[in-house]
Amino acid sequence: MENDSTSPDSPKPSAPAQTRDPLIRYSVFAALGCAGVCMLCTILYVFSYSLDSTLSFERHFDSYLATGNTANLSTVLGLHMAQNRMFLQSCGMVAGIFVLIVIVPIYVLLTLGVYRVILEAFMVVFRIYEETKKISERTQSQV
Repeated sequence: MENDSTSPDSPKPSAPAQTRDPLIRYSVFAALGCAGVCMLCTILYVFSYSLDSTLSFERHFDSYLATGNTANLSTVLGLHMAQNRMFLQSCGMVAGIFVLIVIVPIYVLLTLGVYRVILEAFMVVFRIYEETKKISERTQSQV
């Protein structure tokens, strides 16, 4: 006590502020970058498939009908429709993968945030109840 320079009533030094882990801080940007790359790959895939499908059809259209036989026309158009149907199905798969990789995590994070806010509100209500109960007990004991 002789060399103690702090009085018992002085405030204690607060703990240093916690620093965030850089991995956590930059993981959001990494995830957004990956989502952007996935979106770019999807756009390139859709464009290249559409272009290849159309050019292939246009390139071979004359040879399919070169004999002047119009009976081949239904076969050629049926094959082109099948090509387009496969294109649409593959686009649906790519869109599903995009939703799985980008949209679902965003939805989950937003949902978890809302749930946390709701649970924090419940905690606040119960703490208010506890403090009110303590105040009520103190005022009754003083009376």
